[in-house]
Amino acid sequence: MLADAADEVLLVVRAHDTQSLDPANMSEFLSVFAKNVTRLFLKGHCFDHGYTAIMLGHLSEVHVHLISGKEPMSIGGNVTDKMRARCLKRMQCLVRLALEVCQADWPQL
Repeated sequence: MLADAADEVLLVVRAHDTQSLDPANMSEFLSVFAKNVTRLFLKGHCFDHGYTAIMLGHLSEVHVHLISGKEPMSIGGNVTDKMRARCLKRMQCLVRLALEVCQADWPQL
């Protein structure tokens, strides 16, 4: 989920990181950002596509790793709805905070 959020933030950063950026267009970039993170995290679509969906696909299978000098470790298997809900709830807090910061700096959002 953090990778999906970082990807959305990176789009805004790249838009800012030009000499030719018109400040009037800033609210347009932030509106797209707000729409995308709302859809992904507040509406829960991050489980359908993107980095989160890819990782959930990987985690649906058990992967065993042998670490030198230690017992075998495994990751994956059963990603429950409760786990998804707990992680999504944390991301929703971060997204709400980010949207409030955007709203404070650009009230027209």
